Amino acid sequence: VVRWSEENTEWINEKGYRSFLNKEAIAGMLGWMYKAYPEVRNYQKALEYLTFAADNNRPYAMNNLGLMYLRGEGVKPNPKKAFKLFKRSASYGNHWAHENIADYYLLGVGGIKKNYTNSLNILSDFIIAQAKK
Repeated sequence: VVRWSEENTEWINEKGYRSFLNKEAIAGMLGWMYKAYPEVRNYQKALEYLTFAADNNRPYAMNNLGLMYLRGEGVKPNPKKAFKLFKRSASYGNHWAHENIADYYLLGVGGIKKNYTNSLNILSDFIIAQAKK
């Protein structure tokens, strides 16, 4: 059962457990679905939803939007904009974003000078921070 309101959506699964998602979270999920699933792929809708969610501080949306800019999915490729989105997403603790940033240094993406030490440090810092939680 799904109940919609202006601010939140209440999901009730078959066992009666409830969870609430705000419109920013829903936009992030819709954007990811329009980006990721070939049967419903629509990059313009993905861009719209992911931009809304990223502008409202949803870290996974920031990362997915960054991937669109990195790969040129529905937009002109812009690896520098993608890098900024990955950095912002990583600041919220998104592990995918840390991996993407490490790739920039490992592979020299977007004009960034290859730096294997930076790449390893980004990944190890994230792993250490997660272990302390």
